[in-house]
Amino acid sequence: GASAKVEEHEEQLEITSKSIIDLAWLRESIQEVQKKGLSAFTDESLFGYMKSSYKIEGKDIYDIASRLDKGKAQHFTDVIQDALNKP
Repeated sequence: GASAKVEEHEEQLEITSKSIIDLAWLRESIQEVQKKGLSAFTDESLFGYMKSSYKIEGKDIYDIASRLDKGKAQHFTDVIQDALNKP
């Protein structure tokens, strides 16, 4: 009925305000990756990559990361995780 619709709507709002990606993890991981000196992982490169890949505007990497939906968040997590695993 109608009440289920309202609940569903509230759930979506909650998702929007809460980042799917753990931003604390992301910040630490990006710093670790940057210590390896990979040019693709400078703040500037990541920012450009995220804007073009995910078509989301934001003021920085973390702003965009917090707006990613589940699929994009998973993809970006994998990208960072891969870089962390590089020797």
